[in-house]
Amino acid sequence: MYQDKISYTNVSGSQTEYDLTYRLSTHVFAIVSKGFAVNDNFVINPTIIYKGSKSIGNIDVNLNFLIKQRLWLGAFARSSGSIGALVQVIVTDNIKIGYSFDAGLGKVQRKLGNGHEIMIGFDLNTFKSKMLSPRYL
Repeated sequence: MYQDKISYTNVSGSQTEYDLTYRLSTHVFAIVSKGFAVNDNFVINPTIIYKGSKSIGNIDVNLNFLIKQRLWLGAFARSSGSIGALVQVIVTDNIKIGYSFDAGLGKVQRKLGNGHEIMIGFDLNTFKSKMLSPRYL
């Protein structure tokens, strides 16, 4: 158990001090994934992700497709009550651009609104790996 004091200054300039008590907890992350090559131009990659702590746990189920080694398309569902889709384009071996959308299904999630994410990835590794990743085999 940890305890800190924090202070807050409001708009009128008066300052209030609060006691903040918190407890650190262990988190567990587990990922199970396997890529299935249908042919040279099409890979199916299902994934299950568990994210949890002592008090709460969530499961994500993903189904992604790699088309012609350049385009990822996917869909996902979360046990926390949201679904979504994603697209990612592998522009070059070092640059990736993507977009993800998720929507909440529950009453609270719908009030929070939908999520949009734009991703830009740069691979700065100039050395080529001599080992294939078993994740996509």
